[in-house]
Amino acid sequence: MGLWLACRQSALRPCSASSVASLSVRSFSRSSGLHSLHPPEQSSTLPFAPARPKRITLSSLLSLHRRKIPITMMTAYDYPTALLLSSYHDFPNTSPPIVASSPPPATTTESAAMPSALETVEALHPPSSATPLDGVRRTTAKSTSPLAPPGLQIDMILVGDSLSQVALGHPSTTAITLSELIHHAQAVRRGIIVSSSFSTHPTPFLVADLPFGTFERSLAQGVDSVIRLVKEAQVDMVKIEGGHELVPLVRRLNEIGVPVMPHIGLTPQRAVALSGYKVQGRTAESAQKLVDLALELQLAGASGLLLEAIPARLASYITTRLDIPTIGIGAGNGTSGQVLVFTDALGFSTADGGPSAQTNQQPKFVRRFAEAGREMRKGIEGFVSAVRDGSFPGNSESYSMNKGEWEDFLKSQQKHHKTE
Repeated sequence: MGLWLACRQSALRPCSASSVASLSVRSFSRSSGLHSLHPPEQSSTLPFAPARPKRITLSSLLSLHRRKIPITMMTAYDYPTALLLSSYHDFPNTSPPIVASSPPPATTTESAAMPSALETVEALHPPSSATPLDGVRRTTAKSTSPLAPPGLQIDMILVGDSLSQVALGHPSTTAITLSELIHHAQAVRRGIIVSSSFSTHPTPFLVADLPFGTFERSLAQGVDSVIRLVKEAQVDMVKIEGGHELVPLVRRLNEIGVPVMPHIGLTPQRAVALSGYKVQGRTAESAQKLVDLALELQLAGASGLLLEAIPARLASYITTRLDIPTIGIGAGNGTSGQVLVFTDALGFSTADGGPSAQTNQQPKFVRRFAEAGREMRKGIEGFVSAVRDGSFPGNSESYSMNKGEWEDFLKSQQKHHKTE
């Protein structure tokens, strides 16, 4: 496994600052259009290096938003979770894939009105640019959702400050430092880079939180913190919690070409000031304030907006008022996309797959799509049992030695003991 990974990594350019910096980061604003923070990537000269897949960019996300194709986003905290979220494969338990050079014909009026999986992929790969799908036969896997592209891929990965609690064991999100978050974001970026060496799908768009205490003191502090995230972790976008006070920072970051996703509604970094983790925008007055804030942040140059724990109708209304994508968490299905915390969605919170061990509660908006914690605990118990009863390791998991060599070794040991 180690040799295989080393071989895979050798197919990439060395992960120096200059090579990682080639990852595309684009900033969108209505006034300045699309900008690139990093130079175009140079193709590898190694004969065995695979074709590098297209990355999901802000242009891709805007295309999905405009076509009302839901955007998927999940948190990642380290190299293994990044590999899991960015390595896509068609599911073997689905119906046989349809192989065609064009989308399969619609069979009903409803299906004709909805984009096919292939059309969804083409939304991520505008016809004006070459993609790994050009010139080859394209495979469309059947799915329960007509909007799902092959592999049901994650579009965006968030290195969220929730890692403060779920990965580092702190009591709140405010405890994590910028250096700690950068450390984890670097590992996630490495996972995305390595997965791109064997994936033919677009690699996810990487977003990172700006931790509490790294931008509140002054505009200069905020800009410096963001520059560290971009330079050291090579993130594509920063997410910042707050309100109207974020406008100058969003405007300045837009001016220097850094995409920003403000986080409004329930902002966990300010849970104490909000008297706990409570739904926001439930009165006409507070709803109007959120709408005004969203419009003001868009005008300042925000590239997207995260809406947390607000009424579904309000989130849908805000989305219709904006030109930029919205990502919801506890905000209904009327936003441009959805995000969940990795450990919540996959059931890592406790060994038995039950509610969170720290709070013994689970937010209303969380749905468990797996019980990974329970399955992992079974694996640990199986390991302990096999070691205790002597069944692990077995002959197939042990190395052998030539019988003659072993006999020679025993003879040498007998001579050695006689001379002592």
